[in-house]
Amino acid sequence: PNSLADAILARRKKLGEDSDITNDVPESNPTDEPESNPSDETEAKENYKITLIYYDAKGSVETSRMILKYNNIDFEDIRYDIDLTDKNRMTFKSKGLIQAFKKKRLLKSFNTLPLLEFNDFVLHQSPAIEYFLSEKFNMNGENDAEKAKIYSLCEYITLIKNDYQLFKIFDENNCKENEKEWFNTNFRKHLTFINENICNNSSNFSIGNIVSRLDFVIYNFVNYYFTEKKIVVDVISNFENILNVLNNLQQDRVFANILKFNKETSF
Repeated sequence: PNSLADAILARRKKLGEDSDITNDVPESNPTDEPESNPSDETEAKENYKITLIYYDAKGSVETSRMILKYNNIDFEDIRYDIDLTDKNRMTFKSKGLIQAFKKKRLLKSFNTLPLLEFNDFVLHQSPAIEYFLSEKFNMNGENDAEKAKIYSLCEYITLIKNDYQLFKIFDENNCKENEKEWFNTNFRKHLTFINENICNNSSNFSIGNIVSRLDFVIYNFVNYYFTEKKIVVDVISNFENILNVLNNLQQDRVFANILKFNKETSF
């Protein structure tokens, strides 16, 4: 399988579970033009000068990258090298970051990453950057209620990440039984809350009737955040709405093309 979503769907099929979820991709028309990298397209609605600075990783900025690519927005994607010394505690080394400090490249973001330069506007902190870009490019809900719901659930996913990181820090011996208990208890409770609060209008979009940043946040969270792939597949297989969001994105041709050209990173 090419992704966790594919693995989840394959597992459900093997188990013979009843589901409305399908993994059918519409057959391509022989007359269709070949797909190209979304970032290679030159037609943009406006002329922007955008620079996004982060590590050579998906991490906390991949959703922002996806928002720009999905909307065919050219941007400079500066990535500093990163060498993880302890993945559980997220300690690392970066020669590029040290050079940036020396050149005072990150003063406008208080020496933190990520950093967004949008024309003459500078912004830091990944949730703020995500929010700004999703508002700018109409991926943050169609009314105030949808915007608030998207914001709330994106923040809740951050809370799950924090819960997981605390678990990994205190589980110094990497005990498999403790890991299994966390995913089958804490993780399952968290996903139950998310599952009950998305796709409430019978669509396969997390909120509303169009792709929003929350769809991207859920996709990146499920596919890229955890190293424990098998148990994540096992747990998420039980949550219909989350699976519908994942599958709906994978059938989106623009999003699929983004993934096709997406760079593999360590996290």
